[in-house]
Amino acid sequence: FEYTWSSTNGFSSISFLVDDISGLSAGIYTLSVLDILDGCVYSSSPIEISEPLPIEFFEDIDNNGNINSIADYTDFVCLGVCDGQIIFDIDGGTSPYLFQLINDDNGSILQENTSGIFNGLCAGCYTVNVYDDNWTNSIPDGCFNSYPFCIEESNTSINANINPAGCNPSGSAEIIFNNTLYPIDITLSLNNVLIVEELDYLSNEINFDILDPGLYELTINDSVGCETIYDFDISSLDNDLSFNSIEID
Repeated sequence: FEYTWSSTNGFSSISFLVDDISGLSAGIYTLSVLDILDGCVYSSSPIEISEPLPIEFFEDIDNNGNINSIADYTDFVCLGVCDGQIIFDIDGGTSPYLFQLINDDNGSILQENTSGIFNGLCAGCYTVNVYDDNWTNSIPDGCFNSYPFCIEESNTSINANINPAGCNPSGSAEIIFNNTLYPIDITLSLNNVLIVEELDYLSNEINFDILDPGLYELTINDSVGCETIYDFDISSLDNDLSFNSIEID
């Protein structure tokens, strides 16, 4: 027999020994079989091999005007807290998908699943490899895409200039915020009693001019809900000035 394969994508193959073919791309294929002894030709019905859409995150690979897959992840976590998350919505490739979370620091696989949801992430940089159901080791770059991302750590620091109470008789405090995610909410308490509240504050400094002696607690909540507490004391300076005698001429 003579086996002739042809396709709408330009593929053609003629064989006298093997009737199977492999490594085909998308297209519509037809098989014709010639019986060399009697000259009869037998043709198959069209055989269609379809190609799924590629998995796209940042680039319109198939140039159809649409990027079909997205990921939503936590931009910031609080200092020392590992509650970050990334969630995938895949609309290309062929499901089910395999998702692998990679630690960019050492290349190790931290987690893998078929849901596309990873929780409990600390600050750091990661890559998620996404494999669709057609992926094979023989074609490692096909039916696959990767998504790199970084989660940063919110870490507000506070510098303060504290002036004690004396003859004034009130003290004062100049507070400067660094590495803060705005807007912030500010509360100031004296001996556990709230005395000042500033919501949606946008400046990197705040001044408290009339502060009675006592123990103060300054609380900062940034835009992602991370809390920073700064305690300070307004002390009362004793006036040691005294008169031993007064002479009047």
